[in-house]
Amino acid sequence: SVIGDAPPRRALLGVAVAVVSGAGSPRVVRAGEPKITAKCALDIRFGYDKSVPLRRLTIGLFGEEAPVMTKTFLQACSATYLGQSGREGYAQYALSTVRSVAKDRLISFADFPGGNWMLKVTSPIMGGMVNETRIPLAGPETKTAETNSLRHDVVGRVSMTKGGGTFNFLITPVADASFLDSNNVVIGQVLEGFDLLEDMNNIQTVLKGGPLNLFSGDGPGTKLAKSVPENANDYLRAPFGKIKVSKSQVLAP
Repeated sequence: SVIGDAPPRRALLGVAVAVVSGAGSPRVVRAGEPKITAKCALDIRFGYDKSVPLRRLTIGLFGEEAPVMTKTFLQACSATYLGQSGREGYAQYALSTVRSVAKDRLISFADFPGGNWMLKVTSPIMGGMVNETRIPLAGPETKTAETNSLRHDVVGRVSMTKGGGTFNFLITPVADASFLDSNNVVIGQVLEGFDLLEDMNNIQTVLKGGPLNLFSGDGPGTKLAKSVPENANDYLRAPFGKIKVSKSQVLAP
């Protein structure tokens, strides 16, 4: 949806739902959902043409269900994470891009413009070579063993990898994404922008690695393709055309 428009949602998965009215667009909710403790708005644009209107994706976070991961998410949403750099702005969803789109499976965020790591340079000793080490932007305080009983059983579930230690997150474009339950922790739910979510799900993709990657889906009947797990390329399908988060901000819950 263009920012401010209400998202028309097709029967959101065959469970009891209600449309709650209030300030701004209506949103679809499901009875019995956890408490939303914070919201993050991602204003997204397709392509490189800046005249194309921004479209908003609003995410409600379940802070009581995954306190460490939701804190990490909010810090990237608000660009307030300090980490090992000691400076704000290194890790922020604003100006990041979608990493991968696996149709009807998952949408993976976020590639930061400067990379998802810092480069630590160690000076040479006695004429030796300069040593460069990549350090993840997400510091040790973002790691966690937390989990919960929430499942990827609603269109628009938001989750992060078990164990934490990353700013990357997934959004499910379908109601049944149970294949993610074993390795991901649900931290939130899309509240607005379901039409935008569907458009991202349907975008054309190109396989990272090109012809060097033999598991591109071409020739699914081949013996080689049959031996590859169904999700082998979920994180390798780059959108054909940029999907960029132009702005991110924390909203009142």
